[in-house]
Amino acid sequence: MARLRLPLLVLLASFALLACSGGGARPNVLLITLDTTRADRLGCYGYAKAQTPALDALAASGARFEHAYAQVPLTLASHATLLTGKYPATTGLRINADAKLPQGVRTLAESFQERGYRTGAFVSAFVLDSTFGLDRGFEVYDDNLVRAGASRHFEVDRSGDAVTDAALAWLDGAKAERFFAWVHLYDPHAPYRPPPEYRARFADPYDGEIAFADSQVRRLLDWLDGAGLRENTLVIVAGDHGESFLEHGEPEHGLFVYDTTIRVPLILSWPGNVRAGAVSTANVQLLDVYSTVLELVGAPADRSAAGSSFAAGLRGETLPERTVFGESTYPQHGYGWAPLRYLVRGDLKYIDAPRPELYDRRADPGETDNRLDQLPNDAATLRASLLELTERIEATAPEPAELDAEAQAKLRSLGYVSGSSADAAASSGRDPKDMVDVFVGHDRALVLLGNRRYEEAAALLEGLLVRSPESIALNEELGTAYLSLNRLDDALRAFETSLRHTTDDPDRMWGHAEVLRRLGRTDEAIRGFEQAVARWPSLGDAYLGLALCHVSRGDFARAYEPARKHAELAPGSILALGNLANVCLALHKYDEAVATADRILELDARSTEGHYVRWEALRAAGKPREAIAALRDSRSALPSDWLLTCSLAWMLAVTPDAGGEPGAGDEAVRLAQTCVKLNPHHPRSFDVLGAAHAARGSYADAAKAARQALALAEGPQAAQARDAIEARIALYDAGQPFRE
Repeated sequence: MARLRLPLLVLLASFALLACSGGGARPNVLLITLDTTRADRLGCYGYAKAQTPALDALAASGARFEHAYAQVPLTLASHATLLTGKYPATTGLRINADAKLPQGVRTLAESFQERGYRTGAFVSAFVLDSTFGLDRGFEVYDDNLVRAGASRHFEVDRSGDAVTDAALAWLDGAKAERFFAWVHLYDPHAPYRPPPEYRARFADPYDGEIAFADSQVRRLLDWLDGAGLRENTLVIVAGDHGESFLEHGEPEHGLFVYDTTIRVPLILSWPGNVRAGAVSTANVQLLDVYSTVLELVGAPADRSAAGSSFAAGLRGETLPERTVFGESTYPQHGYGWAPLRYLVRGDLKYIDAPRPELYDRRADPGETDNRLDQLPNDAATLRASLLELTERIEATAPEPAELDAEAQAKLRSLGYVSGSSADAAASSGRDPKDMVDVFVGHDRALVLLGNRRYEEAAALLEGLLVRSPESIALNEELGTAYLSLNRLDDALRAFETSLRHTTDDPDRMWGHAEVLRRLGRTDEAIRGFEQAVARWPSLGDAYLGLALCHVSRGDFARAYEPARKHAELAPGSILALGNLANVCLALHKYDEAVATADRILELDARSTEGHYVRWEALRAAGKPREAIAALRDSRSALPSDWLLTCSLAWMLAVTPDAGGEPGAGDEAVRLAQTCVKLNPHHPRSFDVLGAAHAARGSYADAAKAARQALALAEGPQAAQARDAIEARIALYDAGQPFRE
């Protein structure tokens, strides 16, 4: 059946707030944001394949906005606008991870906190980490993405059930008071990997992700019902941006400002206060939600807010014609191309680009017919309004967010290109419409890099840079590919090109210094790493680079502090702990070496590095009995490890009294024979066997084994070993064992 379309005045009247006892002057507020969710993929917006019963029921119980728009098609910037009522230019958050929210910008959570509300936020992707400042005003800001059992903290998102679990646990403790809760569900974001049950039910995994997110909305609404709080809770569901499935050639989101990525679902429900089933066709925007919520809960208006409350429409008043404005500076910050801005008024949408566009959204919802030439007067009017509004918006210089290399890697793993204001200043002015192939190609290059297919990634990036030499991020990625291929001269040129525009990027600074280190230009590498850690004190890889530079010079004293700092910043890294343990060994810090080895073995009980460092530190510290005990433990964990087996046989053979145990010589021979079986071509195997025979008094067998070791010790590097073996042969021929 065709949906009945009522006149706008009737629809607006149906929004009327009811003065019933179920309301209350100060409701709870539950804000649910759906990441990367297109409005036209929900059942309540007419999508026949949808399975979104919770969202559909919520829309049926309240108000649904047919034409709601995001100000920017990126997660962090869009949420910042939603929570502050200010344009991205004012918050300084225009792309993901370029900056953090400035102190002077007020948030919705702060308003609620000042009114005595409990405030809690539960986010599910690193792009909304507290690093970026949206935690302001929340007594609890749960951005803990570490999964149970994870040994490292390199997690970039968590599933909707995990974030909903955390939110429900907090809500149980806050339900006796007024609360403002924000729950962010990231699931529909690429890559689309719904849980198995939903993957089996849907041909399109994106639909499965949305259905799974809907199931978590159901859990939250069921909790409200069970707690008896639905009647006095304002529930807001909003998408932060949409998703493109190659419409206009765009994959995913961020580049363009077509409706595929900026039209979002927006639903408000407050039983007994908003009449059920209301549908508005007025143009509204996420910018307006801040002011609307303040008015609905009876809070003082924020005169600094840029948005306009649409609460009047909920009271049955006619909303004046609303102008919607938004942007995407991602083409500029990420690639050096022209930024895009859009303006919607009535049914017309104007996109300000090097080649402008004008669309009639009612007649052409897919935005495929540019009407600029047919409607020149409308285009001129909308362009003038857009320029006037742009001039009126108070812009804020971005306040940099402190991001180390791991944070940058997390953002890349979410599919976002890092950029900077300096990169943006170098914009070529190219129309993003002409550069879609580069945008798509860069996505492919990132996948190749992630899969360690460096040759293919380098070849692809070289071609992309021919098309778009101004895209500094491509040079950075190319430098990474070259570095991984050990094409050091090429890597140096790529990193130097990227650094001409800005040094305020940890990956670029580290990559450049790392190339210099591998080229043997140690003084320059040290300066580069030191500059990097001065700028980013938590940049663990730069401390590693410093430590390796000093170790290459044999300066273990200077290597110690950066090695210790790297291990502190990466407590779950066996590489970092192993480097520190070996530096401690070189500096005779044996107790610290043993303690560090113990930490390695806590992470991985089968770590050869941990076992080897532990016994070597005990031996060097003059604790042979403890060293032998440690090696026996190691043999239990790694019975086939040649090096550890040789080490235990050697300690038993050459240690006076062999720890005071009878039969140590026999045990040493058995272990040494195992060494020979494990590695019959290494002189060490036979040298250990010779020492073991001598410990048991079998000097003829000892001399024979030692001579086999001597025959295998070939080459100039083995000269010192040959001298030591010959000295032992002399002892065996004289009927004496070798002792350390």
